[in-house]
Amino acid sequence: MKNLLTLMSLGILVLTGSALAVDLNGDGIDDSFTNFTVPSSLEVGDIAVINTGGGVGDLVSRIGALGYSISTIPMDSELETLLNYSVVILPVSHAALGNYATFDALADDYHMYVNSGGGLWIGQPNPFQMPDNTADITWAPYALTVHNGYDLADCPPVVSDDTHCITNGMSGTVFSFPADTALSYADDWQVLVVGNSSGMPGVMFAEYGSGKVLVELGHPSSGSLCPVDDTAFQQYLECLAGGTVATMEINWGSLKTYFR
Repeated sequence: MKNLLTLMSLGILVLTGSALAVDLNGDGIDDSFTNFTVPSSLEVGDIAVINTGGGVGDLVSRIGALGYSISTIPMDSELETLLNYSVVILPVSHAALGNYATFDALADDYHMYVNSGGGLWIGQPNPFQMPDNTADITWAPYALTVHNGYDLADCPPVVSDDTHCITNGMSGTVFSFPADTALSYADDWQVLVVGNSSGMPGVMFAEYGSGKVLVELGHPSSGSLCPVDDTAFQQYLECLAGGTVATMEINWGSLKTYFR
């Protein structure tokens, strides 16, 4: 019902295709119009944190205090749920042994979410208890392998690229250091912040399809070893959202089935 009211309040469907007289879902009703684009979130700023436990409370309290609308959703949330949000955040330790299989199985859903215009914030994976404490982050749209080791001398980090909307005009001191080590990553990632000593990435960004992805390897707690400033959180969210809203292609038949 909530989704139906959302569609009605938005004025709903924007016709982008031609008519096709056919009963798409076998209910005896002519599903004449296809290829609508349906808005899947109400406004930029609707944010979801995947509820894995670790670091979730820090993110909800700190981001909520900045005035954003933020809530938690279950760890097994699929594409249909993700598309309700402009930004989805994967919190610290989401790649630990107890969580890894769930996110690995949902990798395609996350890729499609970003491709459809969503903003994905990949927080510190912390692959604790994974083989060699290392993991391939398959739910990232581009190759990324991390290890849960860090160098305290990397705090405070430094801005390596000040041309991006996240880092422009920012000092490295507002960001956290790389609490995970990116062992390898695709050239598609734009490295924005690096460790002061190791030079390893702490913040990376990429575009994928119609959406954007942030990799942020620090811990969200204000009491962490190298705490991130609220200013960085705000930069992350504004640059991720970027005025876009996630969408998905549907037709009359699937719409009727969905609300039945």
